[in-house]
Amino acid sequence: MSVLASVRACKRELPKTRVQIPEETWTMVRGSVLVITTVVYNPYVYLVVAALALLADNDPSTSIPSDAYTGVYHLESKPERKIELDVDYEAKVPDGTCRGWVLVIPVAPETGAQREVSTAIEPSEIGRLMKKARELSPLGRPTLRSEISTSASSVKMKVVYRATMWSRRLSPGPSSEKVPDLSVHQRSLYTRPTITCNFEDSKVANWIERLGLLRHKTESELAFAYRAFVAVHSQFPYASPDKGSEWSKCSTAVERGSADCGASNLLLSAVLRSNRIPARVFCGRHALVGIGESGGDTSHSRMEFFAFGVGWVPADATMPAKRGDTKDNAFLFGLDPGWYLADHEETDLVIPLPECGDQTLTWAHQYLVPYRTQGISSWDNFNLTEHVKCHNLEMIGTGWYAHNSVRK
Repeated sequence: MSVLASVRACKRELPKTRVQIPEETWTMVRGSVLVITTVVYNPYVYLVVAALALLADNDPSTSIPSDAYTGVYHLESKPERKIELDVDYEAKVPDGTCRGWVLVIPVAPETGAQREVSTAIEPSEIGRLMKKARELSPLGRPTLRSEISTSASSVKMKVVYRATMWSRRLSPGPSSEKVPDLSVHQRSLYTRPTITCNFEDSKVANWIERLGLLRHKTESELAFAYRAFVAVHSQFPYASPDKGSEWSKCSTAVERGSADCGASNLLLSAVLRSNRIPARVFCGRHALVGIGESGGDTSHSRMEFFAFGVGWVPADATMPAKRGDTKDNAFLFGLDPGWYLADHEETDLVIPLPECGDQTLTWAHQYLVPYRTQGISSWDNFNLTEHVKCHNLEMIGTGWYAHNSVRK
């Protein structure tokens, strides 16, 4: 019996290009960030919110403005566009080794960044077999699931996501509407340690203490979160993940000294949770027209934290493999242009599998899980390929997507 899954790296190999940033882009972020520079994926520009000194200085304690996010802020949100994101999969195992497939697809969640979300499966003969089922962790996240008894050595399917994408940014001043607080249960869920976000582990706790990442009595949630953000993305250079189940654990990342997007954002969540600030990570994809169509990987992880009176604030603590390198994902604090679609929330999904029992999977980023007769869990001879295409169905906002065409 073999439980196989696909962990995606975020490294990009797109050419570097100089571009002119539209005035509308500057208008959206002007006055709400400290320093702005640009990271470019041809032909898209990502805004990078960071202390400029971090590009040359690895000591976060000397790079943070003393008044960073100390005032009153609110989160501005507006709808930008309606999209369809298509992900085609083909999974293969050697001939004669398969007697069935278990397909487990996460149902994309509703968040402040993505609304009116739907998840569908094609072709229809597979889609009809998919049943709604919740995974078994305390979060009980929804999935679509099917068990297919067949000796076929390959399976093809398409996951179709539709959503209205919203941009979000932190802006100075109070909110015009009262932001409801989390319930006691929600706070408990998003401040607890988990298998991967194991901030109570001695390695993580000692690292947090060594960097002084303890919230001061007079320090606002936003100010502390920004301080933690700077520390994480300045301390952990990007590294592609291996296939081991321990890679994303915070304790492993601290010991290793490097992290991919998932591990980086889990670390930031760990720091915030250890200080009783609710935080959560997402697994998903860049959702821009043209991204991924040449076969490149679009997978990525981001995070959010909850600030009282503000709501869920977006952030991305991922750092490039080489400081100043523009090939990897931008890291953002308090700014989400609506370019990212999450397919599931949080890690450590508990999926029941025939003859394997309950399996805890760090990420459920479209797992196609084959099982075979040998009874050996292995990655050997398993191949999963994917092709991603994003369509703009309707443009709502202005200025952000002039380079993206609407599908006719």
